[in-house]
Amino acid sequence: ILNNVSQMVWIMKPDGKIIWANQTHLNYFGDTFEELVINNKAWERIHPEDLEKTWDAVQEWRAQKKEKNLEYRLKNKEGIYLWHLAQVTM
Repeated sequence: ILNNVSQMVWIMKPDGKIIWANQTHLNYFGDTFEELVINNKAWERIHPEDLEKTWDAVQEWRAQKKEKNLEYRLKNKEGIYLWHLAQVTM
């Protein structure tokens, strides 16, 4: 079902490693599942100026177990950074 939604969906371990992503996510970045998951390329796609606040938001979510919204830039398969709104949930 999650491969059929138009939003990017992924599952991340507490250490920040993505272990699953839907097809929309893979298509946006132009990655195969292996490139994204095995090579852990997800964090390379975050704009350098947004990396620290993104990691801090993930750590805050882990500590508080509360939903967290975050705006940050992600680099698409054309190499262009676009703004996204992410919702971190448990």
